[in-house]
Amino acid sequence: MRFLLSKLRNFGRDESGAFAILFGIMAVVLIAAGGSSVDFVAIQQARKTAQLSLDAATLALHPEIYTKNSGWIQARAQAMLEESMTTNDVTVTVGTPDIDVEEGRLKLDVLVERPTFFMRLMGVETMTARMISEATRAKNRLEVAMVLDNSGSMNSYGRMTALKAASTLAVDIISGYESTPDKVYVGLVPFTMFVNVGASNSNASWMDRLGRSSIAWDNFDDDDNEHTGHDPSNPSDRLNRLALYASMPNTSWRGCVEARPHDTNLPTSDRLDLNDTVPTTSNGDTLFVPVFAPDYPGGRGSGISYLSDWGGSCRSASLSQRERQERTCKYNGERPHTSSYGPNSTCGTAEIQPLSNNMNAVKSSINAMVANGGTNIHQGAIWGWRVLSPTEPFTEGVPYHEQASKIMILMTDGANFYSSSSNMNGAYWYTAYGYPYNERLGQRGWSSWALQNEMNNRTEWSCENARAAGITIYTIGLSVSRTSSNGRMLENCASTAGHAFYPANTSELRDTFEDIADQLSDLRLSQ
Repeated sequence: MRFLLSKLRNFGRDESGAFAILFGIMAVVLIAAGGSSVDFVAIQQARKTAQLSLDAATLALHPEIYTKNSGWIQARAQAMLEESMTTNDVTVTVGTPDIDVEEGRLKLDVLVERPTFFMRLMGVETMTARMISEATRAKNRLEVAMVLDNSGSMNSYGRMTALKAASTLAVDIISGYESTPDKVYVGLVPFTMFVNVGASNSNASWMDRLGRSSIAWDNFDDDDNEHTGHDPSNPSDRLNRLALYASMPNTSWRGCVEARPHDTNLPTSDRLDLNDTVPTTSNGDTLFVPVFAPDYPGGRGSGISYLSDWGGSCRSASLSQRERQERTCKYNGERPHTSSYGPNSTCGTAEIQPLSNNMNAVKSSINAMVANGGTNIHQGAIWGWRVLSPTEPFTEGVPYHEQASKIMILMTDGANFYSSSSNMNGAYWYTAYGYPYNERLGQRGWSSWALQNEMNNRTEWSCENARAAGITIYTIGLSVSRTSSNGRMLENCASTAGHAFYPANTSELRDTFEDIADQLSDLRLSQ
């Protein structure tokens, strides 16, 4: 027992092993402390790589703020950062972008995380770094398309006179009362049932000069057989409507065009009558077909029956009404019995004025407007977009990514109009969609209400696509109730509810245009 107690006392006084224990503890601390510099260098390298990549992504994505939403930009930045990192153990997370379109600013931030190697010995599992990159470039050009209703109802209550005065004042305000402002461009799109692109464009590359479009043969036939069709892909099987005009003495194409085909199998963004797809000869349906209202069978008796069914080079035959309407031979050497009607139908005389900084020319075009015919707001809206677009048919607009504020002012005093009838075409008047019989607007037998509702839909879809491209839209409904179907369509067409205006009468039209022009003038001065 005494021996055991002696050993225990000796063990308690022995300090020879204390250093080893203390060294073991200190070694962990020393290794972690020394190795922290390695972890720090690693996170700094990751931070440097991420900062360079973030700066590149911010510059690359800055032009997209005018056409893409925040989520798209964030996802694209995330993909670009992940692709640029050279090691798999670094995690990058892009935060919600800070976007100010009016100021032309894009601000991106990213969190970089890297697992530690040495510092985890002290319980520090990861090291993080946060960085920010910002790109700012203010817009320096203002483009405005004034899309104005020229339908017959604008003759009432002095509306056309008031519209000319109000829109002319707006041009003066927007341009700062300069005749040729440096960075302000204004275009004009008068619309009725059609839009007139200008007869001088008959030889333009974007016109269907050779019958390549699938709608060129609508309501026409050259073999007196309504059951045979034509193949526009075959050069020998095409109808050149401009040549048909040329075959008629003292009759020429006035400049109106039809709506491009509407393929319901495609998303609304891809349907040709709702977008700005560049016209090419390789796809005939992208070209613009000249309006040619066919002569209705029955002789020279009314507005739409302007020729003899057996005139021109036609031979007398026993034909159905459809065959008598479609035969092309009756136009050869013949002309309409009255200058008021014929193949130009209700084509308005006021032509599109492309974007220009010659404000005197723009105001002259405004003063040349004439109220006549029906109302097709859809055609006004889609051509307003095409005037602002940088691609054909009108190329005066700069690319969307070149910091231009692109504005459409869409004004109407009524609703989309289409009146169906029980005749063989389904309607009395020819429109930008042909006849209901052609099923380019809806189905045969649709009521007037159904046809007009489809026109409203196409107006809204066109506006939606234009806004997605980067265009800001103001709408004006003169004497239109906000709660009516037409009022709701105009509000849905506008960029926001605050961009939709509803002047109750003609006397308020000037103030409305002035209000919008003041807003655009502020935008011009802030650039």
